[in-house]
Amino acid sequence: MLAGLAAVIIGQVLLSRIFHNFSLKLLSAVIGAIIYYMVIQVVLRLGLDPNDLKLLTALVVAVFLSIPFWKSQYFTKAVRKGGTSHA
Repeated sequence: MLAGLAAVIIGQVLLSRIFHNFSLKLLSAVIGAIIYYMVIQVVLRLGLDPNDLKLLTALVVAVFLSIPFWKSQYFTKAVRKGGTSHA
């Protein structure tokens, strides 16, 4: 259940601006699942204990949930208030 949720979250966060119709959003969930399982495999190859996978999956989901906040906080253009003084 957690792997499916993580796949949907990762796919939605990474590809939400690119994919707008339903079929492409399903494709983004598949791409999110591939990314999720790649991260799991890298961690297992590094020699971490498989019992730590619950902690890892929670961290991966938390990082991808925080990406939209980081984007809105640090990568938006500042809006000038007041407009121009001459028209």
